[in-house]
Amino acid sequence: MGLVINLIVVAAFVLFFVLLIYFYKRNKPIILNQIKQRFESEGILSLCEDSYFVGLASSSPAPAGGYGVWVLTSKRVYSRAYVGPFELDLPFERILEVKAAEKLQVAKGISYHYHGKEGKMLIVMRFMTEDNQEDSTAWYVSGLEEKMELLRQKVLVT
Repeated sequence: MGLVINLIVVAAFVLFFVLLIYFYKRNKPIILNQIKQRFESEGILSLCEDSYFVGLASSSPAPAGGYGVWVLTSKRVYSRAYVGPFELDLPFERILEVKAAEKLQVAKGISYHYHGKEGKMLIVMRFMTEDNQEDSTAWYVSGLEEKMELLRQKVLVT
């Protein structure tokens, strides 16, 4: 009986990851096309197709994370997950601070590292939510120095 339960758990786990990969591969080109059309008029300054969202400090008990797209336009920073409902739209007026860091303290003091990226820098942003509450988030992005330079021209970077 225990062996059967273990096999069912393993099969469910494998199925979950197969579905996750399927939806990631299916959704990525669709989402990228939607984003390029949506922000065409604002002017996309930088786009990272394989950013890794670390999480929101306000999420509890632990933040969600995952791969998605990170976009910097002339007016905002936008991020959207390829799988799941996560979307974050930050007009520059709401961004309080931007910095590069090795890790981010999120969700009740827990340090999150994305496996395989230890030692790599990530973009950390502190911002005001629509409810006028302070929050923070972070992403691993390729070409961090270029993105930090573009952000430096638009918002306060420390």
